[in-house]
Amino acid sequence: AERMIRTALAEEPTKIAYKDSLGWVFYKQGKFAEAGRIFEQILEAPETPKKNHPTIFDHAGDVMWRLGRKLKAIELWKRALELAKQTEQPAAEIQAVVAKVPWKIDSAASGEAPKVAPLGQGVEEMGDSP
Repeated sequence: AERMIRTALAEEPTKIAYKDSLGWVFYKQGKFAEAGRIFEQILEAPETPKKNHPTIFDHAGDVMWRLGRKLKAIELWKRALELAKQTEQPAAEIQAVVAKVPWKIDSAASGEAPKVAPLGQGVEEMGDSP
């Protein structure tokens, strides 16, 4: 998957969906620092309207949580939820944001570890998820 995404990014380096996919591959591999760098680029990219996709903010929130940036994670999840609720006729992935993100926000706000996305198959948790 990573190789295919890198090929796509080589052809369209500013496409936010491809950057999100690469960041998410890094997340699933347990490479949180690399994922964090990708999502920071996405969040700082003013030229791309697709950055306002709820799933991207949800992904970025999970990454930031894993990096120990709890307040940033909550901020990103709130943005994901806000955008998802504004979406007319939401697709399944956006419906999932509406269903799952409030639990993440509530858990984090109450001092509990939210249920962030699991790592990829065969990747072990390193105990770095707060």
